[in-house]
Amino acid sequence: MPIERPELKVGDTWITRALDGWNNRETGQFTLTVSGFENGRTLVRTHALPADQTYTRMFTPDWHICRSMRNSTEAVCGGPLLFPLTDSYRHSYRRLPNNSGVSYYDGDCEGRGFEKVRVPAGEFDAFKVECTGTWTRVFGGSSTGRYDETFWYAPSVRNHVKQVFNSRLTSGSPDIRLIVELIEFKPAP
Repeated sequence: MPIERPELKVGDTWITRALDGWNNRETGQFTLTVSGFENGRTLVRTHALPADQTYTRMFTPDWHICRSMRNSTEAVCGGPLLFPLTDSYRHSYRRLPNNSGVSYYDGDCEGRGFEKVRVPAGEFDAFKVECTGTWTRVFGGSSTGRYDETFWYAPSVRNHVKQVFNSRLTSGSPDIRLIVELIEFKPAP
């Protein structure tokens, strides 16, 4: 049975934590709250701790984040999910800027079916999506490398409940290992 696009509501809130995957130590927490809808996009207010920063990000209805490269105001949207999700699911995205806009990602993703996943928020039946691809740095020097990323999307919380990201340097040496897990989901009243 296909998994349809979630119906998000203003006030839906997810609290997540980020872990350094090398030592399993928490590096921060993020509260994401749907704050509105504009031009077919979902606005998500994010509060990051311990930095105590609040900012708004824009997503497509398929949870594709929209970001710009450092030298551009034009947003590029992309990400691992494209609804409806099915066992034969395949999806690609190209030139998705990273958070700082100095690099971009090209990725190819595949659905792997449902599995149970445990995170601080509990145990969920989640649809697993695996992505592999390359990253390319274009500002502050140029370099490329590879990455793989796995998401577990839980329809019951309208979002992914876990993400594991691994990147490798041009040489093939391991670089970043990041784990994001759901701590709590608060649906809009």
